[in-house]
Amino acid sequence: MSDDNALLVTANTIKATAEAIKAVADLLSSDRTVVLEVNNVSNATLRLGPTTHKHGGFSPPPDPSIPPRTTKVFGSQGSGVATGTEGSVTYDIDGVNRFTISWDNPFFNPLGSNSCDDIVEGASRNRYVSFSISGNGNHAQMRFMIGSRPTPYSVRQIIGTDTGTDLTQGLRRLIPPNRAVSLRQFMNV
Repeated sequence: MSDDNALLVTANTIKATAEAIKAVADLLSSDRTVVLEVNNVSNATLRLGPTTHKHGGFSPPPDPSIPPRTTKVFGSQGSGVATGTEGSVTYDIDGVNRFTISWDNPFFNPLGSNSCDDIVEGASRNRYVSFSISGNGNHAQMRFMIGSRPTPYSVRQIIGTDTGTDLTQGLRRLIPPNRAVSLRQFMNV
């Protein structure tokens, strides 16, 4: 199973209830609104960092933190005449990495579709997997998920040096001859 599928399956165990989503949707009153759901399936607490709105504003705003294995819901809506909502929220994951979510529900949209995105950045970003789902329409729901990867992150763990594998000759002797392999490919991350 791919990391995205595994994340979605796990996130479905903590997804927001219909009542929680409706409670936020009821607070939104603009022509363009987005209910934003963040599923934290990781082992770390997400701490609210910088937020931006190119268009619109929060109603209600995001919570200051999202503990592991929980979901939080907040909203964003257009403000003013003929204004959509477009913004982003960045969460600090562990003091080293950041999880940024972004969305756009434009007022003038000839294609009729909304968009959202997510990214994990930082020195150990490969320890996390993220995924997002965008809803369509003037009043959309968008879902963002982040989880911890179950893969070992130490070369020593991956090749089994704890069980006596000799690395004094380097990694090359463990790779078949005439095969170029990057450390990323070797570690499958």
